Amino acid sequence: MTKLNFGILFYVPNIIGYVRLILIFAGIWLYATFKASEECMICFISAAILDLFDGIIARYLEQF
Repeated sequence: MTKLNFGILFYVPNIIGYVRLILIFAGIWLYATFKASEECMICFISAAILDLFDGIIARYLEQF
């Protein structure tokens, strides 16, 4: 029987991924609700930048 490793959920790159998902959904919600295109773009650009750092940090911390 395999033992589940829940520690992987709290790896730094995974936490960054969770924040990226929140930013994407926040951007969609902002645009759909308020037509706030500038704030929406800020959310999407921030998510893209975090995507870049996600990989760099994963390699640096050897958490891939």
